[in-house]
Amino acid sequence: MQVRIYAVRTEYGWHSGITVDWRVDVRFWLAGEGSLSRGSKLVVLHQQLPIQVGIAVLEHFMPSEAMERWGEQGWVRYFADILSPCVEVLEEEAKRRLMQEHLAVAIIEAPYSEPTSKLFVMEKQKPMYRVAEQSIAYATTQWDTDQSGLPASFLGEGVLQAEVWSAMHADAYRIAYEIRGRLLLEEELIQLLRDAGAEHLIASRYSLIQWGWLHGWLELRAGMSLTRLDDVGKLPNASRISQLKRVMRSLYKASVTICCGRCGSSEGLSSSSCSTCHSVQCWTCTQCLNVGRCRSCAILIAGKLYRGDDSAAALISNREEQLEKWGLAPAQLEASRQALDYIDGVRAKNQDARQTEMNTFGRRSTVQGTRRNLRKGAFLLWAVTGAGKTEMIFPLVEDTLLHGGRVLIATPRRDVVLELKPRIEKAFPAQKVVTLYGGSPERWRDGDITIATTHQLIRFEEAFELAIIDELDAFPYHNDPMLQRTAERACMPGGVFVYLSATPPEAMQQDVRRGKLSHARVPVRFHRHPLPIPMRITMPSVAQCLSAHGLPAILLARMNYSVRRGAQLFVFLSRIRQVDPLVRLLRERIPGVHIDGTSAADESRGDKVIQFRERNIRVLVTTTILERGVTVPMSDVFILDADDRLFDAASLVQMAGRAGRSKDDPAGLVVFGSPQWNRSQRSAVRQIRDMNRIAARKGYLLSGADRRQRIG
Repeated sequence: MQVRIYAVRTEYGWHSGITVDWRVDVRFWLAGEGSLSRGSKLVVLHQQLPIQVGIAVLEHFMPSEAMERWGEQGWVRYFADILSPCVEVLEEEAKRRLMQEHLAVAIIEAPYSEPTSKLFVMEKQKPMYRVAEQSIAYATTQWDTDQSGLPASFLGEGVLQAEVWSAMHADAYRIAYEIRGRLLLEEELIQLLRDAGAEHLIASRYSLIQWGWLHGWLELRAGMSLTRLDDVGKLPNASRISQLKRVMRSLYKASVTICCGRCGSSEGLSSSSCSTCHSVQCWTCTQCLNVGRCRSCAILIAGKLYRGDDSAAALISNREEQLEKWGLAPAQLEASRQALDYIDGVRAKNQDARQTEMNTFGRRSTVQGTRRNLRKGAFLLWAVTGAGKTEMIFPLVEDTLLHGGRVLIATPRRDVVLELKPRIEKAFPAQKVVTLYGGSPERWRDGDITIATTHQLIRFEEAFELAIIDELDAFPYHNDPMLQRTAERACMPGGVFVYLSATPPEAMQQDVRRGKLSHARVPVRFHRHPLPIPMRITMPSVAQCLSAHGLPAILLARMNYSVRRGAQLFVFLSRIRQVDPLVRLLRERIPGVHIDGTSAADESRGDKVIQFRERNIRVLVTTTILERGVTVPMSDVFILDADDRLFDAASLVQMAGRAGRSKDDPAGLVVFGSPQWNRSQRSAVRQIRDMNRIAARKGYLLSGADRRQRIG
């Protein structure tokens, strides 16, 4: 993307600007269209620049009183000075075009201004000034003036058609509305406009984008950012140019931190020469390449329109009635109540901040300035496996919708997205529910409730008042800084994150213990029976069993017991390569029972899970691919090589959580089989026991008589 830079004189002094259509800036500043201030003079550099260079110059604009007296030569010298550090990254021919002797500027004054010199009067006879004048006056016909007097870089940029000007405000607002809360590449914006039935806006998109940017509805960014450039603005004016030169030169030595403007990654960047921006090092991000190519010279458009705050009109008269209608169990009800109280507290604090800012600076400052200062909240719903986390979030979703907000439910896996959609639609039939995943036909749709895989959040920015992150400890979200950054960005300033997990990461557990993270524990399942405690079987490793072609008698006895009582058997292994050999061995040792295996490498995994759920398969040998998200009634769980380093405490708890989920069989069997009893196994058992103790202490568990009666 090529842009132009300019300086504008307003009643508040000189400011810099960057533009993808200079005619729009002329209209905005010199015809009084600017809502904040009126400009009297605009100085535009003829030469176009790669957007990453233009933004670097824009961020380090240094106003001077002498600018009031400058003519063309003064402005050319100034632009040459601030451009010189940036041309280090460009090819030789591109550098040459940006040397002082080749630079040219246009000095355009408002029609009500007095000309500052005879030179300016002469300049106004050139065609580009007639373009500027008609931009100010709203042209009524397509420009057919001879363009021979225009600089080559301006050729083809005639007066905009009358219909473009007349619809400019409404059309720019339409684009801003369609992409509000999103961060898109240009080609993605084009796809979105087509999907939204606004294809007629594509041809004039640069003019409309610029109008939206000037009004604060949109933001434009380069595909890559140089993080060290942030420090340049802190230096004294005299040293800023020399420092900027050192930073730009250091790009060759990779000593400056470059990060992707979309996903924030500074790793996985590759560089090459670029025929578009003529840079010898145009960077591409490989971390987010699967959702589109983001390069240094790419333009990112962020939608910055926000919904109004409807909280005053959405007061909830009876919180208990709001909660009770969802039919939650006591532990679920208490957790949802605590989460709602926390959200109310965050909302109240931010409302106070808005009011303070409004009283101090006036209403306009509350639109964007205050939003940057609003704090996001974070709340953890720490609920055991099978506790009914989805049902617990229904009151939170309803509360946000009643306050005029949008809701995000993000999960690491596509199958969970598809499973959640009908449940959410049934709970909220009047709301528009959108599902986003790789290949989703609703990719550009806007919904009241968005259910998305975490990878899809890369296209959102400050979009949701409530962001619910499910299974935050699961692959691929866990230990992926890129996905965590994009999830953080998707929540609006003043919004709230609600994290759902049965096994939150250790750092989050420490924050809970230290009182740094608000939370609610749900230590019991909906059927109010205690969690099954894993039993230990000391046995050889799976590799040794396969080598000896035999299994311990105690293990086979437990498995046969589970089969006889009618249970479905999960058998978890740590290695994919061991799945098929163990299936063959089990078929020999437990004849007459349908035994099969699956893993991440199995294309038929989905079909086998269905067969297992329908009891056509009785024993399923698998890996951690099925440690979560799969509920099969009346299941027993056998975890072999439970001491393997690939099984941490969280994995063991999740796998154990496949047992005892049904109210008809709440006391399922869980077996840890291994040569050694290690820290992860002890920690997993301790976590399960702790949850049972908390549930008993709070009175959430059924009495012994009630448990027997329900099972019977």
